[in-house]
Amino acid sequence: MKVFILLFVVGFVAAEYKIKHFDDLMHYHDECATEHNIPADTLAKYKKQKYEDDHQTHCHIHCVAKKLGVFDDEHGMAIDNYVAQVVAANHETEEVVRPKIVHCAEEVEQYKADHCLWAFKGFFCTKAAGYEVIERKHRKGGHKKHDHDH
Repeated sequence: MKVFILLFVVGFVAAEYKIKHFDDLMHYHDECATEHNIPADTLAKYKKQKYEDDHQTHCHIHCVAKKLGVFDDEHGMAIDNYVAQVVAANHETEEVVRPKIVHCAEEVEQYKADHCLWAFKGFFCTKAAGYEVIERKHRKGGHKKHDHDH
């Protein structure tokens, strides 16, 4: 019985999602660009959040979203991870974020036949809801971003 409880606790802790940060995002952009032969000028645009609505871009977003742990090919948007990530990136509460992420996940389900498009649509639904998936800038002291900080 003790072994079972220990395995259960260890398994639960191992499954806990780790929030990703800006440096992680940049690293994943680089990895995905290498994996998918993305030209350097296109990668530079991606890193500035300038995305075309084309298959190459869809697949790049798919790759990054999988590496972030917010998307998988079987279930689409990993809602719990997506919510945790968006809450952290936007300094928002889970109660406010979760319904919007659930709505996005349901809305983009129609695209699941094309995993790249599915991930892309989920990402842009999140952005259309007014959220970043990663906090975009490093802030000294971890202060909240205010409207005048742009």
